[in-house]
Amino acid sequence: MSSMEHFNFDLPADVFVDTLLGHHRKSLAYRRFRSGAEAVRFVIEVQGAAAISKTVIEVDDVRISGAEIREVYDSDEYPLPRHVQH
Repeated sequence: MSSMEHFNFDLPADVFVDTLLGHHRKSLAYRRFRSGAEAVRFVIEVQGAAAISKTVIEVDDVRISGAEIREVYDSDEYPLPRHVQH
């Protein structure tokens, strides 16, 4: 079973983004969302494609990252309107 099969769009979600601060220094940006669906929308529509590979979304101990985030956004189960053309 894939992570996507266990992804809950309704529960609160944590988003972690691996960022570079300077020469060889890394930081982890964190943001909390009221729902997994809102977190996915933020990553795809606000952060954009370049950040997807550096992002992890966690909902109730289920983690998705990279292509899985795009897969969840593109799935028929995604409950919010999509505002990005692919």
